Amino acid sequence: MSRLLVLFAAALVLAGCNMVVAETPILTAADARDAPQMRPGVWLRRVEGCDVDVSKRVRDWPECADVSVITRNTIGDPDKKDAAMPFILAGGVPQLMQLEFKAEDSPRLYFFVGVEPLRSDDRGRIVEARTWAVQCGPPPPPAPPAAEPTDEDGEARQLTEEEQQAEAAAAIGKAMESMVTREPLPGLELKDGMCIVRTVEPLRNAADKSRAWADQPNPPIVWVRERVN
Repeated sequence: MSRLLVLFAAALVLAGCNMVVAETPILTAADARDAPQMRPGVWLRRVEGCDVDVSKRVRDWPECADVSVITRNTIGDPDKKDAAMPFILAGGVPQLMQLEFKAEDSPRLYFFVGVEPLRSDDRGRIVEARTWAVQCGPPPPPAPPAAEPTDEDGEARQLTEEEQQAEAAAAIGKAMESMVTREPLPGLELKDGMCIVRTVEPLRNAADKSRAWADQPNPPIVWVRERVN
């Protein structure tokens, strides 16, 4: 399963993360014209300790395999072909990938990935690249652990069901808030727990800055073959 896709989808459903999103497209097909593109086929992020025999069918690969299927303009999980996300890969340094995300009963959103090509084939198509999420600003410090409820004497006490529900809701709110930067980069706007971008200049600046905030280690993704089976 594609860890990259799972990560972004979950973050957008929560609507509370440090990723840059847009409510309308920032990039268009014109931005992809003459830009290097990903070679269509099966892509794999080589995860340490996960041995994959790429000669086997993808369905027979181990669960730890971080695999995506990329076409000319979509990226998806090989197990969920109907859920592939449209993307546009624009030129520039770094290259910008805009992915279109639509969850049920939620507005359409666009999120972004920085792409650094590392290797190309003889037709100029990207076959190895480093990728990272475009973030709003420096990741915030971890939220402090919640204090245990106590009575008047300072002794631990049991919460009522209503108190438990209220505390759980407050914890979710704090957790979502704790994922958003305290210092958004220029041109980015915090709105309803999301970091909104409206033009390409602050987006490209955020992509460049976000390289340093990517999870480490962040191994490259590599094209391994044309077909899933």
